[in-house]
Order: sequence, then structure tokens, then C-alpha cells
Amino acid sequence: MKVEVASSLRNRMIDLGYAGVNPNSPYLPGDPGPAGGGRYNIRMPAADYGMVGNVVLNTYTKMPVQVTESNKSILSKVIDYAEQAKASGEYDNAIESVQKSFDAALENAKAVANNAAATQEEVDSAWQTLLNEIHKLGFIAGDKTELASLIAAAEEINAELDRYVETGKAEFTAALEAAQGVYQDGDAMQAEINETADNLLNAMLNLRYKADKSILEAVLAQASGIDTSLYTAETAASFLAAQTEATKVLDDEQADQQAVNAAADKLQKAIDALTPAAAQTESSLVQGDPTATTAGSTPKTGDSFPAAGAAAVLLLGAACLLFKRSRKG
Repeated sequence: MKVEVASSLRNRMIDLGYAGVNPNSPYLPGDPGPAGGGRYNIRMPAADYGMVGNVVLNTYTKMPVQVTESNKSILSKVIDYAEQAKASGEYDNAIESVQKSFDAALENAKAVANNAAATQEEVDSAWQTLLNEIHKLGFIAGDKTELASLIAAAEEINAELDRYVETGKAEFTAALEAAQGVYQDGDAMQAEINETADNLLNAMLNLRYKADKSILEAVLAQASGIDTSLYTAETAASFLAAQTEATKVLDDEQADQQAVNAAADKLQKAIDALTPAAAQTESSLVQGDPTATTAGSTPKTGDSFPAAGAAAVLLLGAACLLFKRSRKG
């Protein structure tokens, strides 16, 4: 290796014209030379002079180091236990995040165990971290079988949600979204799964189909053609009240089937109960006159008794008269 060493003093001398000593010059250092300038008249390129020599660089020094291996007995035992736990169902039943952190801690512990230069602090940290992950294996993933069945049924309902009344729809949609999220969560535990399943089931139970109003519509159509002026005031009023109520139920999107059926039945009965106004007038006249009879009626048998009795008396008198005359003769 060739190293050229320079200094600020040397650089300054070069600036002033110092050229060093030319070994081929006939002049010795200090001689005036031909121009009386001594050696300063003998110039050499700067690259031809300077401090040049062999340099040896030692980048490191070998020193004896005494290494004391850390105590890894506890680490080895914890690693053995962790591997047994992973081979058993205990690891498989743990939630997803615990499985991932457990694997990472186990790999780190093995690496530290194989590192002869690992410090005691690193060894202790490795087995303590792994031990904590072993404890977390108690976080068992919940059984989602029931939740999956409910979600499948709820998704079928959701596909035809327009068949249901508005009441309960928002709660159902929110419960379904929450259930889907829990089902996808690898860390969901049994308590959370059960609660989510119950909420979804209740939301499904609270839904109601929109009522079938075809019968109610038919009865209302019949009612619309009725002229209430042809009927008695009392029956017409009952009919109009039932018609108004039925119309409200028909317009109510939240009305359930029971309410629709009741409204249709009430209106039909009101229609059947309508009494013509003429029939009421005729009935009133008959009831007000004891001697009046309805058209085509026959007199009562008792009404003809006085005339029949008179005829019998006359016939009896005539018979007596004839009897007397016959005796005289």
C-alpha cells in the first residue's frame, strides 16, 4: 500500500515555489545556482516529491475474550412444553391471534437457545415471553356452527326484505352485519359468539310480513258502490264508520294480517246490516195502526165471529116461527 502524506505546511511551501531537491541537480542545497536563487530555481513537479513510504494499517487487534455461556435450563424446559402444547389440541383450539404470537415466541426462543453468545438477559426474556404465550392458549376460539346457520337463514330473509313491514328492519340489518363480522373474526370467543347469535335470532323473530290486503280491497270496492241515502240513518252510519276504518288499515303499511282481517270482517258485517229506508217506513206504519194489515194478508179468524153469530140467531128465529105455524094448522 502506498500512502502519500501531506501537511498544510508543505502545501504552503509549494504555493511559494518550493520544489524540493532535485537529485540530478549540480547544485547542492543552499548554493546560489546560476541565477543566484539557489535551490529555489530548481523546480520539480509536485507529484515528484513529498513524504512517501510504506504504511501498515492494523484494522483490529486480537485480544483474548473469556465467554461465560448463559444458563438456559429454564428456556429449554419452556420450549419443550410449548412444543407439546402445539402438538396437542390445546394449540388448535386457541384463537387466531394467540396462535400467531405463540409461533413467533417459540421461534425466537429456539433461536436464543441455539445462540451460544446469547446473554442471560436475552435468555430470560425469551422464556418469559414464551411462557406468557402458553398461558394465552386458554383463549379458546368459540364454536360458530349455530351462528353460521343463523347467518345463512338471515341472508335469505335479507334478499327479500321488501316483503316485510318497516318496523324491525333496521334492527335486523344491524344484527346481521354484526353477526357476519363476528363470524369472520378469528379471535371471537364463545361468549361473544353466543350474544351475537341471540341478537340476530331476536331481530329475525321481530320481523313481520306485510299483510295480504286482497280481501280488504275487494270489500272496500263493494262498499264504494253503496248509496247510503237508500238506507236507514243508523245502519248507514255504522257502515260509513267501518268503511273509514278499513280505508285507514288499507293505507297503513305497518298493519299486520290480524288488523287487516278484522277491518275487512267489520266492513262486510256493516254492509250486510244495511237496512233499506222504505222497509223501515212500512214497518213503522203497520206498528202504528192496530187495524192495518199488510198487503195480501188475511183477516184473523176471530174477526168474523160477530157476523156468524147474527146469522145463526136469524136462522134459529125463522125455524121457531115455522114450527109455530105448523102446529096451528
